[in-house]
Parts: sequence; C-alpha cells; structure tokens
Amino acid sequence: MFSSGRYLLVQFYSKFKKIDYYGSGFEAVFQTVNHLPAPYSCKATSRHFILQSYSGSLASYNYPLPFDEYEPIKCSWQFKISSDYKIKMSFDSFHLPDSKDCSEDRVEVNRQRFCGSRKPFTVTLHDSERLTFRSSGKRRYPGFKATYSSERTTAAVLKLVGFGVGGLTGLIIASFLCYKFINPQDKDKTEMNTVETECIPTTNEQGPATVQFRVHQGR
Repeated sequence: MFSSGRYLLVQFYSKFKKIDYYGSGFEAVFQTVNHLPAPYSCKATSRHFILQSYSGSLASYNYPLPFDEYEPIKCSWQFKISSDYKIKMSFDSFHLPDSKDCSEDRVEVNRQRFCGSRKPFTVTLHDSERLTFRSSGKRRYPGFKATYSSERTTAAVLKLVGFGVGGLTGLIIASFLCYKFINPQDKDKTEMNTVETECIPTTNEQGPATVQFRVHQGR
C-alpha cells in the first residue's frame, strides 16, 4: 500500500462490542520513500536496459506506483556478463493482475510467464538472456521489484579445479626432475667437480609447471 502524497490515514474498526472478546489484532510496518518512482524502475524515458553489473535491483514501470498509462507497456532487461557467471534473481514484491495463461500483464523469463500476486520462484539467467515486463494497460497494479546477484557456473568452477589439479601435478613432476638432476647416478664425476645447483619449480593457473635450473661449476 502506498499513499499518493505526504499523508496516509489508517483506521481500525471492530464490529464486536463485548468486553470479553479478544482478537489478535494486526501489525503494520511502514517506511518513507524519498524518490518515486524508484530509480531502478522502468520509466517512460527508459524502457530497455543492458545490465553489465553482477548485482542490483530492477522493477516494473514506475514502481511502486500503479501503471499510469492506459496503453500497452513493454520493458526489458538484458544481461551482458561473463559466460563464467550466472544471474540468480529473486522477487521481493510481485503484484500483477491475474489472467488466463498470463495473457495480459506478465513477466517473461526464459519462455516462462508469471502473473498474479504470487511471487515467482528464484530464476536463473545467463549472459545475453533477458527479463521482459509487458502490460496491456487495462488495469492499474503496483507491479514488481526484483533483486539479483551472480555466482560462478559449474563449468567455471570445474575449470578452476582443473587448473589447480594440473598445477599441482606439474609441480610434483618438476620437483622430481629437480631431485634427479641434483642427485646424479654418476657420483665419481660429481666428486671431481664442485657443482652448485639451484632448481626452481614454478607453476601458474594458466599453464603447465616449469623447471628453472641454475648451475654454478667450479674446479
């Protein structure tokens, strides 16, 4: 419920006059809103958005005010993010008119339609996918507000694990090569010359492990 101005009157009535009747009553929470419509909502001047942020909020036309145009409205939000991430979106508020097959006012995500006053489940979107809001303009409802965040895809997580395992395997092999080089089988030749050897195995996330040898030979 939203007031149209600075004042809002709330009155409570009860038809029971008996003193011995006790009810649970009600509880309400309110807050002031400094800017209407919300800055993250769809407006007449901006109805199509390209979102490159990995978290944020979005809302229907002029949210939380009822639609003020009696004509069809369409708003869309398309995500442009890394393919290693996916968007998880939840709906904080959802109040649209109900209709058969959501043929009138609705939210569309991945070919799914949502309408009515029941909050949709959490939806997942990937790079280049979009959320669309459509209104027939026949009825006035507050609309919806959604919050989204991002997380790595399963493929991206497996890629990181693969880099870690590959790097560890390479490091073990590099260490073994160091051991074989510093401890040669021909001990007689080793005793005849003073050999100072420094073996440096290295690894990184984007490539195989390598071995660097620094050898100083004396008489």
